[in-house]
Amino acid sequence: MKKYLKIMLVLMGIAAAAGINWALFSGVVLGVPDEVKIALQSNDKVSVENWEDKESYVFSPAAGDTAIGLILYPEGNLDVRLYAPLAQMIAEEGYQVTFLARRFEREYDFAVEAKRINEVISAYPNIENWVVGGTTWSSVLPVDFALKNTDKLDAVILLAARLDEATSLAKINLPVLYIYGTLDDENEDLLNWQKPYLPAHTVYGVIDGGNRLQYGYTGPMARDVGAEISVAEQQGAAADHIIAFLQSLED
Repeated sequence: MKKYLKIMLVLMGIAAAAGINWALFSGVVLGVPDEVKIALQSNDKVSVENWEDKESYVFSPAAGDTAIGLILYPEGNLDVRLYAPLAQMIAEEGYQVTFLARRFEREYDFAVEAKRINEVISAYPNIENWVVGGTTWSSVLPVDFALKNTDKLDAVILLAARLDEATSLAKINLPVLYIYGTLDDENEDLLNWQKPYLPAHTVYGVIDGGNRLQYGYTGPMARDVGAEISVAEQQGAAADHIIAFLQSLED
């Protein structure tokens, strides 16, 4: 009995630590870093506005003319504001970026998320080309949409995605960009795990010294391998890969 009680106490301690860790570094308790606050403000290059429930954000080129719209999901239930610097960098190069929040969602509802993606597409009829994407586990949401709506999309972008047989893109004809850090918590096994679910024509964007989390200003999480580069450096590298990929779609 004492053994099981000890195990339960350990598990409860781990869960509590994870919860505190998430609260501290997801903008809930400590707020968001200054870099994020700045990126959430409109400027002479990018217009920033709330979308939907005011938890989501749209970053649009201030000039107004854009041929490609990118719809992204953050990791899990993380605050999308933590990804504002990444979105700013992409929007500065002429691409609209919409980050859809899932802060209060616990289960994946593919029908609901498909409706949300379609609402973004319908709201901007001037944008002819659309790309969807996501980060780590949340990538299954845009991937599911892509598999069912290839006629509405021009490409898929994945940041350290975790796909499986149910969300395999192996046979999709759309261009695919897969970005990953060399210090992802799955390390070298990540690509061995994911390649069977990706098409042969996938473009890979490698970030040396990057980890799973630093696509956003999330702060450290308990189980993750630390990065050897800064958050700004990893986001800059990710933005460079994404921008180059989007430019290739226009060629």
